[in-house]
Amino acid sequence: MQPVDVGINKPFKDRLRYQWWNWIIGQGIEGSIIKNPSRGEVADWIDRAWQSIPGEMVANSWTSGDFNYFEDEEVEVQEV
Repeated sequence: MQPVDVGINKPFKDRLRYQWWNWIIGQGIEGSIIKNPSRGEVADWIDRAWQSIPGEMVANSWTSGDFNYFEDEEVEVQEV
């Protein structure tokens, strides 16, 4: 009964990991020491990962499976 974990957090973490991998690849493989990302870079990754989650995915995470939070209501998706 954790619709947010499955429907939102998993896709968000996947997208965030994609941002991190792109950053790692951009660092090159010249040495075994890679500098830490700045807080600004991490904040940008989080922003891009969150912006890539469609509103429909958020709404659907609450209506799928055995748990339906919006049983008889039509869900209105608001983009931010």
